[in-house]
Amino acid sequence: MKCSVCKKPAFVKVRYMKKSYCKEHFAQFIESKVKNTIEKFKLIDEDDKILVAVSGGKDSSALLYILSKLFNNVVAIHLDLGIGEFSRKSKEAVKELSKLCNVELKIYKLKDMVGFSIPEIKLERRCGACGLIKRYLLNKIAYEEGFNKIAVGHNLDDELSFIVNCLISGDIKQLSRIGPKTQTKGKLIGRIKPLYKCYESEMKLYCDAVGINYVKEICPFSKGAKQAVYKKALDLIEEKSPGSKLSFINSFIKKIKPLLPKEEVKLNECKECGFMTTSDVCSFCKLVKRIK
Repeated sequence: MKCSVCKKPAFVKVRYMKKSYCKEHFAQFIESKVKNTIEKFKLIDEDDKILVAVSGGKDSSALLYILSKLFNNVVAIHLDLGIGEFSRKSKEAVKELSKLCNVELKIYKLKDMVGFSIPEIKLERRCGACGLIKRYLLNKIAYEEGFNKIAVGHNLDDELSFIVNCLISGDIKQLSRIGPKTQTKGKLIGRIKPLYKCYESEMKLYCDAVGINYVKEICPFSKGAKQAVYKKALDLIEEKSPGSKLSFINSFIKKIKPLLPKEEVKLNECKECGFMTTSDVCSFCKLVKRIK
């Protein structure tokens, strides 16, 4: 098998493209796809100050690497969740990556910010609580540090599994909000997903192709998450019909989302912390009270 571009021995075959690539041209293929996504959905403007949320995993690591090649105004933010060896490895990987990308890295310890680490949360849905806490703290950091965009490493598989979850649960309101970006509203900083059209498997291959060292272990508290089940089901469809995932997301954006009811969400400031919420007290403040 030879690279479709240079005829050197191929590193990977991209079935839905019916092309094979060496490491160099596969990296160019992914970077071009991310660049096109940014331009098509107008995710980044020249004067944006971008916070890149980096966990140390393959997706956020690839995201930081690519954005650092395309833009000069990016800063890496890492939340140390205090999950023993997993968090130690994640922090070291992020430090190594920031040096490779030559970008500023800021590390925040969850324990210092809220008074507890993830292992100290004694709730049944600890994974869900962790997600809520990370979203809140990244937004808080972005607002207080003057960032106007938060870039996250959500890939195509992440987005599709979330869509499936919304369809199964009948959550039309949440389904209508799904997309590659959200707008800034008051103290709620807009989020962008430059990897929106990239397969999860492509992110692993990209890291391998360009030599990014990332944490390969999954978080010990993420076992049993519903999203993993949906991803496996989507993988089976993709295996039988290459390109199905891309067709799914394209059809959703172009044909399904425009038909969904557009409900303007009324936001006000939380009485406890002052950040944006749809109720008197935000979900983060309620959660912290439960935990403490």
